[in-house]
Amino acid sequence: MGWGRVLAVLVLAGPSTVSAQLLPPEERGRALSSAEAGPPSIPGVHVRSVEEFYELDEPTLTQVVARLNHTHLEGPDAPRSQGLTRFNIRPEWNAVARGGRCRVREVEVFVQITVTLPRWSPIAGQPAAEQGRWSSIEQAIRQHEYRHRDLVILAAATLLESIGNLEAQGCTTLRQVVASTLSVADSRLTAAHAEVDRSTPYRLAVGD
Repeated sequence: MGWGRVLAVLVLAGPSTVSAQLLPPEERGRALSSAEAGPPSIPGVHVRSVEEFYELDEPTLTQVVARLNHTHLEGPDAPRSQGLTRFNIRPEWNAVARGGRCRVREVEVFVQITVTLPRWSPIAGQPAAEQGRWSSIEQAIRQHEYRHRDLVILAAATLLESIGNLEAQGCTTLRQVVASTLSVADSRLTAAHAEVDRSTPYRLAVGD
């Protein structure tokens, strides 16, 4: 039995305007560390995480920011999004019946994550100040999406533990209990993603 969910997670959601320096220095440092470290590794959780990019070819940072503030990665009718994290979580497990009880055995969770980020193609020819501001913007978007990515992986680890401890009176009942566990995990993960988006403003500004 498997559980698969693909959820589009929108990067910057909220009604305020922020500077291009979206993160204080200590947060930018943590963002870089997260990028270098890659997704967390958890025994029993098999993660395949990839990045995709969409190109920005505007000649100035002001135009880039204007485009980002009107970008809808999921389609024109979807909310604005400057980055996107899609994922699929699929647990695999066996049921073992003994003495009238049915227990979960040999649980593994497989996770597929695709993070979509912007890439500004003409950056090499820009003044140093413009390049620095873009770096801050790109890094903030990346860090936000990595928060979504890591939520998915941690949710998968929690799911691994939750399912691995289940047993019931009969395997039919066990399957129902597992299905209920998956539903609860799904709702909690959706709420966690929404909280991340609520805590991050969706608009960008070029800055001073």
